Amino acid sequence: DYQNGEIKLSAWVKVEDQSDGSGHLWLRINNADGSVGFFENMSSEPIIDAKWKKYEIIGEVNPSGDMALFGTYLQGHGTLYVDDVKLVHRESSADDWTPIPIFNNSFEALRTKLGKNLFIVSVYIL
Repeated sequence: DYQNGEIKLSAWVKVEDQSDGSGHLWLRINNADGSVGFFENMSSEPIIDAKWKKYEIIGEVNPSGDMALFGTYLQGHGTLYVDDVKLVHRESSADDWTPIPIFNNSFEALRTKLGKNLFIVSVYIL
Protein backbone atom coordinates (compact mmCIF):
# COMPACT_ATOMS: atom_id res chain seq x y z
CA ASP A 1 0.00 0.00 0.00
CA TYR A 2 1.61 3.23 -1.17
CA GLN A 3 -1.13 5.69 -0.27
CA ASN A 4 -0.07 8.61 1.91
CA GLY A 5 3.47 9.92 2.06
CA GLU A 6 5.71 10.56 -0.90
CA ILE A 7 6.69 8.82 -4.12
CA LYS A 8 10.02 9.55 -5.79
CA LEU A 9 10.77 8.88 -9.45
CA SER A 10 14.46 8.90 -10.36
CA ALA A 11 16.45 8.04 -13.47
CA TRP A 12 19.80 8.60 -15.11
CA VAL A 13 19.16 10.64 -18.25
CA LYS A 14 21.04 12.42 -21.02
CA VAL A 15 20.27 13.87 -24.44
CA GLU A 16 22.53 13.06 -27.36
CA ASP A 17 24.97 15.72 -28.54
CA GLN A 18 23.54 17.55 -31.54
CA SER A 19 19.99 17.22 -30.14
CA ASP A 20 17.93 20.39 -30.23
CA GLY A 21 15.28 18.96 -27.95
CA SER A 22 14.95 18.68 -24.19
CA GLY A 23 14.30 15.63 -22.04
CA HIS A 24 11.69 15.38 -19.32
CA LEU A 25 10.75 12.96 -16.57
CA TRP A 26 7.12 13.13 -15.50
CA LEU A 27 5.14 11.82 -12.56
CA ARG A 28 1.41 12.04 -11.96
CA ILE A 29 -0.62 10.72 -9.02
CA ASN A 30 -4.31 10.23 -9.75
CA ASN A 31 -6.91 10.19 -6.98
CA ALA A 32 -9.67 7.59 -6.77
CA ASP A 33 -12.21 10.12 -8.10
CA GLY A 34 -10.11 10.66 -11.25
CA SER A 35 -8.71 14.03 -10.21
CA VAL A 36 -4.99 14.72 -10.32
CA GLY A 37 -3.38 14.73 -6.87
CA PHE A 38 0.12 15.57 -8.09
CA PHE A 39 1.78 16.33 -11.42
CA GLU A 40 5.31 17.35 -12.43
CA ASN A 41 6.98 17.12 -15.84
CA MET A 42 10.16 19.16 -15.36
CA SER A 43 8.92 21.87 -17.71
CA SER A 44 10.78 24.51 -15.70
CA GLU A 45 14.01 22.45 -15.56
CA PRO A 46 14.28 20.37 -18.75
CA ILE A 47 17.16 17.97 -19.34
CA ILE A 48 19.57 19.36 -21.93
CA ASP A 49 22.89 17.88 -20.77
CA ALA A 50 24.72 15.37 -22.99
CA LYS A 51 26.35 13.78 -19.91
CA TRP A 52 24.63 11.16 -17.78
CA LYS A 53 23.06 12.75 -14.71
CA LYS A 54 20.58 11.52 -12.11
CA TYR A 55 17.26 13.40 -12.03
CA GLU A 56 14.35 12.95 -9.62
CA ILE A 57 10.82 14.09 -8.92
CA ILE A 58 9.18 13.75 -5.51
CA GLY A 59 5.40 13.93 -5.22
CA GLU A 60 2.95 13.83 -2.35
CA VAL A 61 0.42 10.98 -2.25
CA ASN A 62 -2.77 11.74 -0.35
CA PRO A 63 -5.08 9.10 1.22
CA SER A 64 -7.25 8.99 -1.92
CA GLY A 65 -4.23 8.42 -4.19
CA ASP A 66 -5.18 5.60 -6.53
CA MET A 67 -2.68 5.41 -9.38
CA ALA A 68 0.86 6.54 -10.19
CA LEU A 69 1.69 7.22 -13.83
CA PHE A 70 5.22 8.12 -14.86
CA GLY A 71 7.55 8.26 -17.79
CA THR A 72 9.89 10.35 -19.86
CA TYR A 73 9.73 12.16 -23.16
CA LEU A 74 11.80 14.22 -25.57
CA GLN A 75 10.38 17.59 -26.58
CA GLY A 76 11.79 18.63 -29.95
CA HIS A 77 14.25 16.69 -32.08
CA GLY A 78 17.09 14.45 -31.01
CA THR A 79 17.70 11.40 -28.90
CA LEU A 80 16.96 10.91 -25.21
CA TYR A 81 18.70 8.17 -23.23
CA VAL A 82 17.24 6.84 -19.98
CA ASP A 83 18.70 4.29 -17.55
CA ASP A 84 18.14 2.88 -14.08
CA VAL A 85 14.59 4.16 -13.60
CA LYS A 86 13.46 3.81 -9.97
CA LEU A 87 10.23 4.43 -8.12
CA VAL A 88 10.30 4.51 -4.31
CA HIS A 89 7.87 5.38 -1.50
CA ARG A 90 8.05 6.59 2.08
CA GLU A 91 5.29 7.47 4.52
CA SER A 92 7.16 10.35 6.17
CA SER A 93 10.43 12.21 5.79
CA ALA A 94 11.75 10.27 8.81
CA ASP A 95 11.28 6.94 6.99
CA ASP A 96 13.62 5.23 4.55
CA TRP A 97 12.59 4.97 0.90
CA THR A 98 11.01 1.61 -0.02
CA PRO A 99 11.44 0.40 -3.62
CA ILE A 100 8.37 -0.08 -5.82
CA PRO A 101 9.16 -2.73 -8.46
CA ILE A 102 9.47 -1.57 -12.08
CA PHE A 103 10.09 -4.10 -14.84
CA ASN A 104 12.50 -3.31 -17.72
CA ASN A 105 13.82 -0.20 -15.99
CA SER A 106 17.23 -0.10 -17.67
CA PHE A 107 18.50 1.41 -20.89
CA GLU A 108 19.76 -1.97 -22.09
CA ALA A 109 16.39 -3.70 -21.59
CA LEU A 110 14.43 -0.90 -23.24
CA ARG A 111 16.80 -0.42 -26.13
CA THR A 112 16.26 -3.93 -27.47
CA LYS A 113 12.53 -3.28 -27.81
CA LEU A 114 12.34 0.41 -28.66
CA GLY A 115 15.61 1.28 -30.39
CA LYS A 116 17.52 4.46 -29.77
CA ASN A 117 14.65 6.88 -29.13
CA LEU A 118 13.09 5.93 -25.82
CA PHE A 119 9.70 6.77 -24.43
CA ILE A 120 8.62 5.19 -21.17
CA VAL A 121 5.11 5.18 -19.79
CA SER A 122 4.29 3.04 -16.80
CA VAL A 123 1.28 2.80 -14.55
CA TYR A 124 1.35 1.56 -10.99
CA ILE A 125 -1.82 0.95 -9.00
CA LEU A 126 -1.40 2.29 -5.47
